[in-house]
Amino acid sequence: MQVLLLSVVCLAEPASALEQALSVGYGIAALNPELHLSRIEGGRAYDFFQVTYLLERPCRDYLALAVFLEPFASFVNRPDQGVDAGLYTGLKYRLSGAEKRGFFFTAGTGMVYTTVGFKEQGTHLNFTLEAGAGYRFGRFFIEDRLRHYSNGSTASPNRSINANVLTIGFYF
Repeated sequence: MQVLLLSVVCLAEPASALEQALSVGYGIAALNPELHLSRIEGGRAYDFFQVTYLLERPCRDYLALAVFLEPFASFVNRPDQGVDAGLYTGLKYRLSGAEKRGFFFTAGTGMVYTTVGFKEQGTHLNFTLEAGAGYRFGRFFIEDRLRHYSNGSTASPNRSINANVLTIGFYF
């Protein structure tokens, strides 16, 4: 709840500090019970392509810290073809402060609707947590994130689906 409140307060400031970006990425299953890269429960392959739009605003008093809002859409290739659509909100910490170059870390939460009938989830509406690390060089960035899908015990079964997502993007 605190992350959402901080996001609303920081994003409500004047638009001059707001940054926007687009990114594309590719994700595969990782850190699932199968303990096999690219596989989810039952040994099924899981991979997808993703597009995101990013709204990011530095927090005024903490220039190394920013809040972000990130709607995304994914085309799921396997185990069944489908579409994911969701929204993340979170925090970004830049090791280089307000500089437009350097390493950063992200952490966020959100919701996603998927058309894929994952038997591990028991529902199409899921919660998601994510954490990542990346590098920004001017207008461009690359980031690696770990994503966790769960229905938050709103349905049965409630087994997680985890993925590693590598993205590249640019600010405009």
